[in-house]
Amino acid sequence: MLSFILLVILVVCFCLHKTKGILWGRNRKDDEPPIVPGHPIWGNGQQFNNDSIKFILGAQKKLGDIFSIRMLHYFMTVIADPHCFDAFSKERSFDFEPIQEQVNGNIFGFKIPEANRMRKFVGKTTRGSAVPRNLHAFSMLLEESYSTLEHESSFGEWNTVSLDRLANQTLFKTIFNSVFGEDKESTSFNYELFHKHLQVFHKYFSYLWIGLPHWMFPEATKAVEQLFNQPTPSEFMKSDCTSEYLKAAIEFLQSYNLSDKEIKCHNLVFLHINVNTFKIATWCLYQLMSHKAAMSSVRAEIENLVEANKEMQQSEDNVVTISAKEIENLETLDSLVMETFRMSSGVFMVRHNQEDTNFTVTSTGQTYRIRAGDKVMMYPPAIHKDPEIYENPEEFQYDRFIGKTFYKNGKALKTPVLPFGSICPGRRIALLQTKWYIVSMLYKFDLELLEGESCDFDTTYPGHEIVPATNDVQIRFRHRESSTKIQVTQQC
Repeated sequence: MLSFILLVILVVCFCLHKTKGILWGRNRKDDEPPIVPGHPIWGNGQQFNNDSIKFILGAQKKLGDIFSIRMLHYFMTVIADPHCFDAFSKERSFDFEPIQEQVNGNIFGFKIPEANRMRKFVGKTTRGSAVPRNLHAFSMLLEESYSTLEHESSFGEWNTVSLDRLANQTLFKTIFNSVFGEDKESTSFNYELFHKHLQVFHKYFSYLWIGLPHWMFPEATKAVEQLFNQPTPSEFMKSDCTSEYLKAAIEFLQSYNLSDKEIKCHNLVFLHINVNTFKIATWCLYQLMSHKAAMSSVRAEIENLVEANKEMQQSEDNVVTISAKEIENLETLDSLVMETFRMSSGVFMVRHNQEDTNFTVTSTGQTYRIRAGDKVMMYPPAIHKDPEIYENPEEFQYDRFIGKTFYKNGKALKTPVLPFGSICPGRRIALLQTKWYIVSMLYKFDLELLEGESCDFDTTYPGHEIVPATNDVQIRFRHRESSTKIQVTQQC
């Protein structure tokens, strides 16, 4: 209790210092969105922190589809109408670059020059023809992790392990090595150490993002220091195992004469983004083990695809290839992943409003003026839990999205689930990696939760793109016998 009181005092003092002692308030003008009442010092921060979804849905019901809230010393306009997604994404005054600068500066202490240009420059390594090529490379590394797992466990017998440990040994290892390459001799630069330190760092991510000083979170500061134990950018560029994305990013940043430390900061940003794939895939495994019907249906869909391709390809070496498009066409798997996103997403879609902007709410046609300098936000977790869109929104239904259309205010939603935000250049490859991980795990292993094991979503740390679990769970797995191997083709 004492530490919480001290934290509150420090936050208040910090905010008073930032604003030179002026308490924040605003006189709303007639053409501006309504303002949600809040505390005279920290505004709506405590209401949001206590239960962000309940707070946003409650404000929407009372004030309408657009309203303003205050977080400490800045105002934020919340666009709660899900039909506004396209208008929000395309509004030229709503700029993401200042938000990216805030995150990079407050958390990692560096700035990307011409971030929009860099996004386009490196985006070519995560889109188009690069997708199947990268997915194939990812699948080969994942297969290596399975071989190690098979060597370390008893074949055909049940092996007990924590879910986080199993996912770390397979998926996080693959993500880490696909980005950075594998240095088997390094004791400070390997997937296990980075997984450990990232878990600590992510707990405090949102507090650092809003600008609270690092010294308030010594555990996070120590973790970040350990995460800087990386090879130099020059060493990454010389390695044949470094990802295309990382090499393109390093090339771009070096052209602007950024220091090695600043480039290492960007490497951490990229790894932080990739951790979301690890989190959502781990939640998918948990939901599959928690719902036997889901496990049975998804596995049957996978096996049907393998058998169909086996008959068509008639491979002599018993290797069946599966394309990215075929993975995306697995509708039960897709529904499971979308439902898992719906339940676990914590992403903020935030922009900086560059100038006074008249924004029209799609559902009502009403226009409001949003002030220059304000933040503008869509909050997908509230949309995902809206009972007017989803029946029994707190209940996990693996087949919820199979052949379904969802409505709000009598109009069909174009994008009922918003994974990874609206401008993520690697969205498709991240979804494919998630799905291939599920496909390969279910094809190779039987997976079960141990009796009495369960976890929930930990909402005590707001701002995570994928909400972490309250606790790890113990599971058991065993290898499934099959004479057929599956592999991702490099073709589209």
